[in-house]
Amino acid sequence: MKILLLTMNKADATSHYRAAGVVRDLVRRGYSIDMFDWPEIQLTWPVLARYDLVWMQRPGPPITGQAVNAMNYCKSLKLPVVLDFDDNLFNVPNSHENAHAFAEMRENLILLLQGAAATMVSTKCIYEDYSAINTNIHIVPNAVPDDMLQPFTGERSNVLLYRGMRNHIPDVYAYHQHFQKLLDDGYKVKFMGLNPFFLNKYTFLQGKDIYKYFEYFRSLRVKALLFPMMDNRFNRSRSNIAWLESTMAGTVTIAPSWEEWQCPGIIHHRPDNFYQVVVSLMKGEYDIDRLYKTSYEYIRENLVVSKVNALRAQVFEMAAQTFKT
Repeated sequence: MKILLLTMNKADATSHYRAAGVVRDLVRRGYSIDMFDWPEIQLTWPVLARYDLVWMQRPGPPITGQAVNAMNYCKSLKLPVVLDFDDNLFNVPNSHENAHAFAEMRENLILLLQGAAATMVSTKCIYEDYSAINTNIHIVPNAVPDDMLQPFTGERSNVLLYRGMRNHIPDVYAYHQHFQKLLDDGYKVKFMGLNPFFLNKYTFLQGKDIYKYFEYFRSLRVKALLFPMMDNRFNRSRSNIAWLESTMAGTVTIAPSWEEWQCPGIIHHRPDNFYQVVVSLMKGEYDIDRLYKTSYEYIRENLVVSKVNALRAQVFEMAAQTFKT
């Protein structure tokens, strides 16, 4: 099967877990895949006619209208389209920096979901909300490239890390009193990817290319990855990438006790006790080695690309039958 993969940004973190990062294994399975960011290709009929299936990875603003037009064109060519989303775009909160753009794309998102041969999503919450539009929604979780999951050895530092992009600023601000108390108490809290300007005494680390980031993350030997979030439907729909990354780096994650985060080895907190949970960890009240190993073994058995791509391949094969009668 020859597949055209269209991405918003094939070099970003989401693509690493759901697009560019999973292609090599799919090629080993016999698929032929050409990958382009939307601006890199003109979707004329001679181009589309070379493919058996079009795979659109999270077609959001500003190309949602273009994606709808492309899907309609594909239908004329009897070319099935598979969508992939890692965010619940029906429930973007007003605090999100791009909330207005996502609100404007709502009708186009409905058209995309209605017209797709299949849609892959990363979490149960997204599945529940998108299934109200179409029943052909499939949960395909994020996955770690097999060769990047290596066992951790050695000692951990006393560094605590938060990693997230600018749209996570409201989440950090919601816990700013907890973070500031940790900093005032002398704990080494570092932030990568976002700059929490409302805090004092923190360390800001510039974002990095995804592979450089993983190398750097492992070199920090952090005590834990911190990932508190505001409680809303959008955040409850988020996938557990932070847990995958902390495990790849050899440590544990502290996160809310929501359904998506009921994963082996995660340390849970409530909105009122985030500070206390972090302090308890720093005092040695959690067995980090045991929790890390529990996470590592679960991911190795269930969430590496070679395992998860079996689900993705099933979706492709099913979608390919859409126009075959």
